[in-house]
Amino acid sequence: MTPNRFIVRDAAGQELAYVYYESEPGRRSAAKLLSKDEARRRCEGADDALASSAPPHAARAVSR
Repeated sequence: MTPNRFIVRDAAGQELAYVYYESEPGRRSAAKLLSKDEARRRCEGADDALASSAPPHAARAVSR
C-alpha cells in the first residue's frame, strides 16, 4: 500500500515536509483533509518558496 503523502525535499535530499492527503471523498470531507491535487499544489508552493530562497546553483526537488 502506497502512503497518501508527498514529501518536499531540498536539493541535498533533506526531507523538509510531509503533506498528507485522502483519496476517499467521504473521509476527506468528514476530517477536513486535503485531496491529492490540493496536497500536490501545496508541495509546489513549498518548492517555489525554496527556489526563491536557495542559492542559484541549488536544485529544487519535490517527490512522492
